Amino acid sequence: MAQKTRLIFRNKSLVSVIILAITVLVNSRPSQAATSAKDPDWHPTIAPFYAEENIKVNTNADTKKYAKCSNQAICVAKVTSAVDGDTIYLSTGEKVRYIGVDTPETKHPTKKVECFGQEAFEENKRLIQNKTVRLEKDVSDKDRYGRLLRYVYVVSESTDKEDIFVNDYLARKGYASAATFPPDVKFSEQFRLAEREAREHQKGLWAPSACEEKKIDIWDREIKAETNSVKKDYPKNHRGFRESLVKDILNATGAPIDRIGFWVYSLLKDIK
Repeated sequence: MAQKTRLIFRNKSLVSVIILAITVLVNSRPSQAATSAKDPDWHPTIAPFYAEENIKVNTNADTKKYAKCSNQAICVAKVTSAVDGDTIYLSTGEKVRYIGVDTPETKHPTKKVECFGQEAFEENKRLIQNKTVRLEKDVSDKDRYGRLLRYVYVVSESTDKEDIFVNDYLARKGYASAATFPPDVKFSEQFRLAEREAREHQKGLWAPSACEEKKIDIWDREIKAETNSVKKDYPKNHRGFRESLVKDILNATGAPIDRIGFWVYSLLKDIK
């Protein structure tokens, strides 16, 4: 009897141990639902949407990149910098040369800074620096230096203002001269008229006081015109005629008397 009692007790103990072990194993195993709720990256179809790099791309507008403008009839981009009066860099990394106009040199490898070149550069920079622009292609895509050839418009930030046509603006305000290079001639006549307007109103580089080189060119042109206009009437052996002519031109032009004298005597030297 005592032996039978001990056997039953031993069996109950074994069962209790087995039940206890099963309970511990069940309680220590995490549920599938709990894992998914706490860690969404665990599931392979969910993880990419929670990845840090994807969150940055989807929520940060500053990471937006403009598409390349090469071979595009119309393209919108942001300007990062001005190279000179008629050339700019885009946020796409591309370099753009304005079609139909030419500003004085400031960055030429073999030429000095030309008359009104710095002023044209500063005005171009003021117009387009960090601005959004619309670029329109004519016939050619690029020039021989790899620069995009485009008509450039500064996109207005206000609905009640028109976009600024930069090519035309620079010519009309006297910062550039018209320069036509076929086959890109869509606005060639417009640019020519814009330059004429600037010349007639003596704007920008066409102003007599624009710079010393321009003053000298204008003076020389006026002196030669005045002298040649009376050359046919120049009396031979008439002392004092040249001196009188120098004074007349001085009063008419305000040019330096030594420069007037140089051209008057040079142009009339063959007449005795």
